[in-house]
Amino acid sequence: MDQPVDIINATIDDLIAQDVELPAFSTLDRIAEQIHAKTQARLFRRVAARLTDEQKRDLDRLLARDLSSRQSAHNRIKRHARRPSRQHLDLLIDQITWLDEIGGFTVALAGVPASKLRSLAMQAMALDASALRKDTLPDKRYTLIVALLNRIRVCTRDDLADMFVRRMGAIRKRASDELEIVQRRQREKVEDLVVLLGGVVDIVADEADEKTIAQSIRQWLAPKGDLEPLRESCAEIRAFSGRNYLPLLWKHFRAHRSVLMRLARALQWDSTSQVRTLLDALDVVLESETLHREWIDASVDLSFAAARWRKLLRRAHGEGAPTNRRYLELCVFSYMAEELRVGDLCVSGSDAYADYRDYLLPWRQCEQKLPDYCAKVGLPETGSEFVAQLRQWLTDAARKLDDEYPRKREHVTIDQKGEPVLRKTIAREIPASAIALQERINARLPTQVVWKCLESGMYDAAASHRSACLTVFTIDPTTTNY
Repeated sequence: MDQPVDIINATIDDLIAQDVELPAFSTLDRIAEQIHAKTQARLFRRVAARLTDEQKRDLDRLLARDLSSRQSAHNRIKRHARRPSRQHLDLLIDQITWLDEIGGFTVALAGVPASKLRSLAMQAMALDASALRKDTLPDKRYTLIVALLNRIRVCTRDDLADMFVRRMGAIRKRASDELEIVQRRQREKVEDLVVLLGGVVDIVADEADEKTIAQSIRQWLAPKGDLEPLRESCAEIRAFSGRNYLPLLWKHFRAHRSVLMRLARALQWDSTSQVRTLLDALDVVLESETLHREWIDASVDLSFAAARWRKLLRRAHGEGAPTNRRYLELCVFSYMAEELRVGDLCVSGSDAYADYRDYLLPWRQCEQKLPDYCAKVGLPETGSEFVAQLRQWLTDAARKLDDEYPRKREHVTIDQKGEPVLRKTIAREIPASAIALQERINARLPTQVVWKCLESGMYDAAASHRSACLTVFTIDPTTTNY
């Protein structure tokens, strides 16, 4: 509860629960203000006590005005509030680098709820450097600045991770669009190849002598004796067949490579599982950033990548260095963007892309809540009892299915592999008694007509007259609900 109004509401709920007469609102307001002020002061003293003298001097320097720019570093911190666009991506990277150089204040803010930190950061955002320096007590001033630094650092990491995901998505989209354009251009070549194939079929169908067929096909495919243009056309169509746009990614990635490399170095990545092959591949990418050769002698575990990526990344050992540097960068960044989106990869110090395991209950607290939970849902508390109960459930379900299967043959069959197959249910015929009942009901409830006047003219305010239309609705009593 960060605001006095929250304290008042909680107090009223507690008084009502204990059947205590409610005092005047002014009394509750005065008590809530006192409690809020004491709590705030206690929090400010606790955070300030955890700061060293050197950290306090660094925070005071953030409020000092720079003579060259005529602004303080506090204004530079608040300048983060920009749209995370392509033009601002370099500025965001510079911002997070500068914020990290100031230092972290994790120890000072330990135990402070995230909602409280956001509230303090909003207060610091609303104040300028002069107000913080002159009109704010030291403990409160240090706490507000530290909360602002923490919040801006978190927001900057969120924006950088979000821009990374969006940028890689845009690169894949451009490559996919280019593939469609290339395939449209190749349709004429495909039609020419189909004509050639049709001619080959006609030759084989008309000629009987094998030697004559071979000579005719060669003359048909290469009138000038050169098969290389035909071979090139087949190779070009084969390269861009299907939906494999991966070979086209580098053209669109190259312009963004430097800034994405900076972004990858500026953020601290971590995996939410025990598999770290993608992060190991990222280390290889960053180490090879300054290399200019296309193939590098690096052994990378590509178990995280699909087969079509591995075809681009690998080549035979006898042909030289085994790993393609360009496609390795593309592969790693593409999978990083995807795993960030689904939560398999996280950014340390972020909020939107934080490790979801940090928000889970500690195991000790789960053990304390386990008996009540099991009692509510009707599950055993121990693992052995749970396994025994689950086995009994499955046994009972299998026995019930075996007993009812002879009566369900029209719905379920067993194939040659021993797997159950559901049949399409055939609708039963309507009994004659039901049809007779429907006819008797229709005879006793004749058709009714409802006249309803719908005024028009509401869609044409400039019209000089209004018109009305009468619509007749026929209601079938057998299908209408009253």
